[in-house]
Amino acid sequence: MKKLGLIVILALCVSAISFAQSTGGTFTLTNIPSRYNGKYVYLQGNSLWGSLLGLDSYNAGSGDVTLPRISNGRVSIPMWFVNESGRPVSRFSGNHTINFEVTICNSADGDDEIVEIGFEDVVFTNGSATKSWNEGEVWD
Repeated sequence: MKKLGLIVILALCVSAISFAQSTGGTFTLTNIPSRYNGKYVYLQGNSLWGSLLGLDSYNAGSGDVTLPRISNGRVSIPMWFVNESGRPVSRFSGNHTINFEVTICNSADGDDEIVEIGFEDVVFTNGSATKSWNEGEVWD
């Protein structure tokens, strides 16, 4: 009976990890200039409690990433906690104030960066926040 109990506990833990990784907040950037429609983005941020990364998906086995695509002047970026080596480990759903940069790229894998835009003191509620392009500082 102890063995069955341990299997059930392990199964519940795995389910909880999968759930934590599949749900979480997003950062939405609006009013992006039309010249960036069809391009891809990722986000990197830090605060006193840890680091965040914004991207669509991450394959832990290969290290491959997929980035969200800008459409109609906006993009929603899923937010992830990252570990010490910079790898996403779980979706972010906290209530924190964060400084970060959004990088726009030509490809979905993050190659060929075009421009960065920085944001300071962005308040996230339940892991989500929205800002306009006009509120950031652009670095070409």
